[in-house]
Amino acid sequence: MGDTSLHTLVLVHQVVNTSPPAVYQFITMSPVIIPGHILWLLSLPPASSTDDANHMIPAGCFNHPVLVLSANRLTAKASVLILTSFAGEDTFAYRNETVRAAHVPIHPCDPHPDTGLLLFLRGGMELRKRSWVKIDRVAEVGWEMLGVYELDGEGKERDFVLDNESWVVLGDAMGAWSKAIEEGEM
Repeated sequence: MGDTSLHTLVLVHQVVNTSPPAVYQFITMSPVIIPGHILWLLSLPPASSTDDANHMIPAGCFNHPVLVLSANRLTAKASVLILTSFAGEDTFAYRNETVRAAHVPIHPCDPHPDTGLLLFLRGGMELRKRSWVKIDRVAEVGWEMLGVYELDGEGKERDFVLDNESWVVLGDAMGAWSKAIEEGEM
């Protein structure tokens, strides 16, 4: 993505956990957080445990990838959706209908068993694990809680971004989920 990536972030890489994936602490000098990018939601620091925005996120969702929906430069907060790998289990098709309805798979997962939906990343990129976007809860987090999802061998950020068609598919899926909730179907 070149100019529209997060390359304007000044990163101070300090590995705080050497087991994959490594978590990086960083300092943002002129943050650019772009909708459609997959970033890493850092572990909740003890000093931030009283931040209301961070309480919108279940504790088990920290230290996971997220998909940026929007970014607010005035508040330095981003609206995100949490990604899950279901702990590496390949049992998505066997989960109950409500759980399945609240998740949209990302390639190379199989298409959604009920809707046929499948999201793709630009340039054929693939995440480290088979992952699903949780569309049932939008969370707002401070930019300081977001880090790079993955670095290449030279320490540069790799861009993981939904392709344009998948961005539309995701919006439609979120709309269908909201309508089902309003109509009491979920």
